[in-house]
Amino acid sequence: MSGATEDRCARVLGPRGCWAGVALGGAASGGLAVAAALAGWRWGTGVGIGCAAALVFALGLPVGASLVCATHALTGGRWGRELRAAGPAARSAWLLIPLAAPAVLAGPAPYPWVAAEATGYFDTTWVALRAAVFLGLWVLVGQVLTRSPRAEAWAGPGVVILLVSLTGAGYDWVLSLPPEFGSTAFGLDLFVSAALTGFAALVGLALLQGESDPALRRDWGTLLLALVALHAYVGYFQWLIVLSGDLPRPGGWYRLRLADPWGTLAALYVGLGLALPLLLLPFRALTQHPRALGAVCALVLLGRALECAWWILPAGGGSALARGVSGALCILGSCGAWLAVLGWTWRRRAQ
Repeated sequence: MSGATEDRCARVLGPRGCWAGVALGGAASGGLAVAAALAGWRWGTGVGIGCAAALVFALGLPVGASLVCATHALTGGRWGRELRAAGPAARSAWLLIPLAAPAVLAGPAPYPWVAAEATGYFDTTWVALRAAVFLGLWVLVGQVLTRSPRAEAWAGPGVVILLVSLTGAGYDWVLSLPPEFGSTAFGLDLFVSAALTGFAALVGLALLQGESDPALRRDWGTLLLALVALHAYVGYFQWLIVLSGDLPRPGGWYRLRLADPWGTLAALYVGLGLALPLLLLPFRALTQHPRALGAVCALVLLGRALECAWWILPAGGGSALARGVSGALCILGSCGAWLAVLGWTWRRRAQ
């Protein structure tokens, strides 16, 4: 997490490698953003629905990295020191800003309170102000946890700030989609899923950089297994409580997302993002193999992308195929932009 660790990362990649990351990430994000806009124009869905799905997925990259930094500051250990991209990743929350505005303003917006011109809590001005507060807090926490000499003292309050802000963001950006859904556990679900997204991405990047210590990879595999299990636990019992209580409004939220074709998307998310990692990660031989562990990290990230699409896309208008294309392109574009920023950061340190 420290500057010395990031310098070592820059030396591993070298200037040319950093430039390649910038070029590829920037080209991917720009090209996919244009493709998403064209798809939305062609099929009449707009880019708002795709940007909303990408926003909910992409927030896990910087916020999850901040949670990794906070956890390492509190616990110590080599497992965190060798996640060399954690510092730049935690400081990249400003990248969420270009996704937040189109999610609400690029019509037709998926949120009912935009079309209805709602007043009170869901007045668009208040929603925009809350979004600015959330994004500002994530930027601030990332900076403090990676640059402040008192990062250890701020780690505990930083985790609390992230939990509270993610709860508010989840209510505004996910639970307010039609049909409206209320869940006191959703903030915790989004918090755990952000930690899982950030940790899987950081481990995947570390493996790409050639980390060769089997003991370290075993530690990463164990932590990844714990996060996947916790995410599955929170999501399952949230669904079970709604099902057993036969609650009408939350039940409608699930019924919409379990109807075809979104039920297939849910099955893919559960199978690829939860069940398969839970089956593979307990095997120590697998976690000690870099390519195998990297493949599991990719599965986890794919599962998280599918989950965010399953949360957001059923609420939009237009055909399901158009919404799926828009969401996929926006999610891939946001990942490309994030990689481009990391590559730019390492390039500066390599000079």
